Amino acid sequence: MKLEQQPVSQIELTLVTEARPRRQQPVRPYQRRRQQALWWFREMHRVVDDAIGWSTQPSARPEQRRLTLVTGD
Repeated sequence: MKLEQQPVSQIELTLVTEARPRRQQPVRPYQRRRQQALWWFREMHRVVDDAIGWSTQPSARPEQRRLTLVTGD
């Protein structure tokens, strides 16, 4: 394999960019946080709704309300 030395030249690269639509108003930080929070809660609701149904907890043991004392007579 024979390599030939090529002359050094500058390559021109042109990037075509499309005009991005401008927003009517800039998004304020609290609005962005609110949007992120709403997205998060929607996702969590979706996860819970898609979760496998859990069995209910067994009923509690009966509560002992009084204690009878037996004397050793």
